Amino acid sequence: MKVDLRVGEALRLDGGRIVVTLLEKSGQRARISVEADDSVKIQLPRSARACGLEGARGPEMLAGTI
Repeated sequence: MKVDLRVGEALRLDGGRIVVTLLEKSGQRARISVEADDSVKIQLPRSARACGLEGARGPEMLAGTI
């Protein structure tokens, strides 16, 4: 699945249990926010884990660049 989002738009998954919001975009990088129930396992990309975001919860801590 491919989805085009504008900054500020959100993609809702699993009946709204998971919300992915595009916060900003610059060149080929995008900053997203992922909000999900604690029961949803989220695996961050290796680059985010290297930055110390491993184990983070909540929209502020899960915002990462991919």
